[in-house]
Amino acid sequence: MIAMKRLFSFVLPGLCLLLSAIPAYAVEWPPPVYEMPRVAYDGSAFNVMMESLRITLGAITNTGFRIVGVIGSVILISIIFNRLFLGNLHLAEGAARREFNRRVKAYDRARNLDSVVEDRVSDMEVNLLAKNRFRQRHPYADLDERIYQRELSYQANVEFSRRHPDWEIESAVNRREVSILAQNDVDRRSHALLVDSAVHRMEVSHDAKQEYRRQNPGYDLDEAVYRREVSQDAKQEVRDRNPDYDVNETLYRREVSREATRRERGQH
Repeated sequence: MIAMKRLFSFVLPGLCLLLSAIPAYAVEWPPPVYEMPRVAYDGSAFNVMMESLRITLGAITNTGFRIVGVIGSVILISIIFNRLFLGNLHLAEGAARREFNRRVKAYDRARNLDSVVEDRVSDMEVNLLAKNRFRQRHPYADLDERIYQRELSYQANVEFSRRHPDWEIESAVNRREVSILAQNDVDRRSHALLVDSAVHRMEVSHDAKQEYRRQNPGYDLDEAVYRREVSQDAKQEVRDRNPDYDVNETLYRREVSREATRRERGQH
């Protein structure tokens, strides 16, 4: 490397000295004017040029059409070959690969069932630990997700009701019809069971009333007195609100009595 530097350090100055030693009169300056030959073109020359250009473009077009035809034929043949042969071949290869994987899994389960179960248990434990840690870091994530799902469901119901206004009515009518048909079918199939159930409820109610009367001896008297008082209070309230109630009631009863007497006489 040092030798090369020394060589260049001696060669470059020597070349500069050699060039500077050439005298100026040895070079002709300014150089003489070059007379370029001139050619006169006419219309026939341009016709020849246009014909040459047309032939060139035609050759290029023919070559391009040939190339496009060859490429299109290759692409069409490849597509047909792929559809006819390679598609089924890929399907067969994929099915064989999955079948081999299933056979491997079945053989692994049959040979190492405990290990497979332990791997699944380990994965479930890892997932559970990950969920617990996620809940610790984000304590309101589950609540936010539930709220989001409820809001999304509500918005979906509102939008569905807006787009299908008659759906709720049809759905309610359909539910009522299904309920009536189901009840009729149950009544038809289980008529004896329904009768027994009604009899049992009446017996239970009767036994309950008897037991209640035994535990409360004055129940019937108190109930009768209470009903009489309620009836008396109701009549008094009606009279207070309608001062002519007694007169109208008496007239109504008389009219009903006269009408009943007239119809009875007409029948006889």
